[in-house]
Amino acid sequence: MSLRATEDTPLIYILGSGDFEEAEPDDGPLPLPTEQLPAWMRMRLYCHTATPECGVADRGERHLIQLWAAPEEPPVHPELTESDLAQRRGYKEDFDQSATAWRE
Repeated sequence: MSLRATEDTPLIYILGSGDFEEAEPDDGPLPLPTEQLPAWMRMRLYCHTATPECGVADRGERHLIQLWAAPEEPPVHPELTESDLAQRRGYKEDFDQSATAWRE
């Protein structure tokens, strides 16, 4: 996706539960790949899991976020297979964290 950076330090919010402090870089925020602001850049988010099985415990997830200076462009998404969609539905049903689910 394209992002418009107006500050020199990006802020990424992680929605979910767990210990995310370990994901922060040891040497502070990463610098943006541009010398002047505001600037357009692209972002790629990649996630890999050791197993696609849903579960509360750590599934061995590893994330990679890449940023680079580039002109604004529309998002690019890989095609989802029926298997991908079925896994998403199952995950949503098993781990529904909506306000309605919490009330039940």
